[in-house]
Amino acid sequence: MNLFINREEELNFLNQRYKSGKAEFLVIYGRRRVGKSELVKQFSKNNPTIYFLATRTTESNHLRKFLARISSFFEKYPPMIDSWEACFDYINKNLTDKKKTILIIDEFPYLIESNKEIPSLFQLFWDEYLKEKNILLILLGSSIGMMETEVLGKKSPLYGRRTGQIKLLPFKFKDVLKFYPKASVEKVIEFYSVVGSIPLYLLEFDQNKSVIENIRDKILSKKELLNEEVEFLLKEELRDPATYQSILEAMATSTKATDIAQKADLELHNLNKYFKVLMKLDLIYKEVPVTIKKPKSKKTYYYIKDNFLEFWYRFCFPNSSLMEENPDFLLKNIIQPNLNNYVSKRFEKVCKEFLWDLNIKEKLPLIFHKIGKQWGKIKGAEKGKNTYEIDLCAINEKTKQILFGECKWKDKVNPKKVLEELKEKAKYVDWYHEERKEYYAVFAKSFSKKIKEKDVYLFDLKDLEKS
Repeated sequence: MNLFINREEELNFLNQRYKSGKAEFLVIYGRRRVGKSELVKQFSKNNPTIYFLATRTTESNHLRKFLARISSFFEKYPPMIDSWEACFDYINKNLTDKKKTILIIDEFPYLIESNKEIPSLFQLFWDEYLKEKNILLILLGSSIGMMETEVLGKKSPLYGRRTGQIKLLPFKFKDVLKFYPKASVEKVIEFYSVVGSIPLYLLEFDQNKSVIENIRDKILSKKELLNEEVEFLLKEELRDPATYQSILEAMATSTKATDIAQKADLELHNLNKYFKVLMKLDLIYKEVPVTIKKPKSKKTYYYIKDNFLEFWYRFCFPNSSLMEENPDFLLKNIIQPNLNNYVSKRFEKVCKEFLWDLNIKEKLPLIFHKIGKQWGKIKGAEKGKNTYEIDLCAINEKTKQILFGECKWKDKVNPKKVLEELKEKAKYVDWYHEERKEYYAVFAKSFSKKIKEKDVYLFDLKDLEKS
């Protein structure tokens, strides 16, 4: 299957900049495996392009390989060049104005690792040589933190030079559907819950097999890409992944910082520095109840962002010995009995995205500006029964409109019963009580029967498939 699916917006942006009639300097970054290299290869395939992939090697090795790439492109082999300045001068002297040349440096952070002066050298390259040339320079990077500080940050020598940037994100669920055109939407949600929305991971799963068969063949089987991917990912990004592994394992079953610290055997005050690193890598995120205006609330919950990472730390990492010795037992006795409950939580992500799309298309009775979970205390209730949680809550502060949503990963759901429970929980939400206008949405695989009630919306899998 073609790895390149639904990046039309990014492609259009790149094509516009290519045809701009002036020099362009673009930065493209995003987490590993998200498809950055495929994007630029697809864009540049019919245009004159110099593509250079940096690796974890020495500066002299980088220079030698970079020189080989540019010499091959210009079909002119210069005398020995032993500096970046000489390379840049060689490029400058050989560029023509006939057709815009694309120069792509992939994994730019590896160049910086080999020489901390690289950002300053590329600033010189742009200012002295390229900015008046018929060229499109693209710097790519998977290390989000380094790209944001060393390339995009205010203290970077390259700050203010770029003419545009793309932060390439994982696919949305509606794009994931395109990877499995012959599969039911229920199966695709199961796949998405396990492997997430990174293109390379999605391509590993076979739409003609069940989710359990794919887990067995592609995650639990030794030497398969997904079997070794998480360890590779963390080793690439972190010098000492052990503590981060413990935190991610704790996060797979807990959302409160106190619980995560306890399970990871860390002091609570030490946890924040690890959270910051994982957030910079785009691996986790934090959330507060949607009605709270202050993001630094004590009610903060922490979540693993990537579904595959969450699956790994929920089922595989805690059972690594079992996965090594008896993967079939792990699959049959631990993964399979708990998979439906696991998928139900990821189903909430699908429903949230669906509501966002309806919101953008103005197909809801309100235009909301925020959507997320809602939770809190029930005043006066006994301990153990004094909290509530609502799967989805969307609000418009100006119009004081609010939509409450419940997501049920079940067939033949009784909407009336779910609606009664949802309305009861909605009473505990302390947000413009007397002034607000309420709406309700219930999601399910299917309903026992559809009901028609004012300001109530029911969505099943058929509705999600049409989105």
